[in-house]
Amino acid sequence: MKKNPYNKKPKASPIIVILVACLSLIGAIYVNKLMFPKPGTGAWGKITSPRAGTKTSKEVNVTAETKNLGPGQYVWLVVEKPEIRLCWPKMQVKTNTLFKTKIFEEGSKGVYTLSLYVLPTTINNKWLRWLDEDIHGGLPMLPDKRRLDSVILLKRS
Repeated sequence: MKKNPYNKKPKASPIIVILVACLSLIGAIYVNKLMFPKPGTGAWGKITSPRAGTKTSKEVNVTAETKNLGPGQYVWLVVEKPEIRLCWPKMQVKTNTLFKTKIFEEGSKGVYTLSLYVLPTTINNKWLRWLDEDIHGGLPMLPDKRRLDSVILLKRS
């Protein structure tokens, strides 16, 4: 009995396998850049008040400045507790300007960090939803490359 040549299963062409692998890699790189793009190389921010080591109450007056931020970049004031790797976004602030504002830090007394972060649109939108929903639990800290500046402060009581 002869074998029917039309019943053979087609083998995956090596070119197709390589093409699928390359497209998968390009897709993974694109998603990573979309979710975590690098801040602009010239993005700059500085917290001028309060100074590092300042003892604060619940109300903290903040003076800071940001420069060289482009479209799709958002700046946030954030309270961090590095020892537990969590942060609490306090507010989105204006970009490319000197600003003064007040935040309320109601956490327990002790050392905390006040930081300026630059965010892409995707994370900015998540943080806005987090604030709108009045969630009290912290968020995971972002990579250091997102931090424009920070000061370590001490909450009195």
